[in-house]
Amino acid sequence: MLGRLASVLYPILFAAFPLLSLFEHNQSEIELSVLWVPLTVTVAAAAALYGVLLLDLKQDGKAAAMAALVAVAVLYYGTFASSVGLRDRWFFPLWAALFVVLAVALVRVRRDLSNLTWVLGAAALVLVTLPVAGIVSYHANHPAISARCSKESRSIASLISLIALTISRGSTSVLPIKDGLLKLKDFRPPSRIGAGLALIGLDLRSADSHHPPRVTAALHYINSSK
Repeated sequence: MLGRLASVLYPILFAAFPLLSLFEHNQSEIELSVLWVPLTVTVAAAAALYGVLLLDLKQDGKAAAMAALVAVAVLYYGTFASSVGLRDRWFFPLWAALFVVLAVALVRVRRDLSNLTWVLGAAALVLVTLPVAGIVSYHANHPAISARCSKESRSIASLISLIALTISRGSTSVLPIKDGLLKLKDFRPPSRIGAGLALIGLDLRSADSHHPPRVTAALHYINSSK
């Protein structure tokens, strides 16, 4: 029973790791709720792949190993390619050849793969535990970060829209922009505020030759507000 459960779970864990790791590295910028849909799709796809392979190969251990191999081949390609440093035209054929060799070996093997199941199951569990622990720890220490980031992102988007509207109407007033900047000052962390203001400054500078009075005034206020 435990062996079959391990066979089902570890391909799913291998498939979920890249998504969890990516989310962990960017969790200060996005809400936790963003994770659930792609994670659900990933888990469902890995489980479905295992089911199809089980019907074809008739062995739990072999189907699990093949499903994990497919997940690694598809989802880990970019990670290994960037680590090796080879161009795609060189690395992809090597990666594909390795996948084919391992897949053929798995299909042809006749002995029981229960030991491989436990080894790979333990490896997958350790692999996934690291980003999950990071995500849980981060959100335990930052319980309000999701709502705050979402509100900040909407405010930055609104401010950029105000600037675009002001420019399109040919207005010289920067009062709406000043109000938006004052609202942004209440948010943290400042790095994201600075990034938003930098983008705004670049947009204004690109229009400088067409609207000198308004752009100069707006840029002066932005620079004095940083």
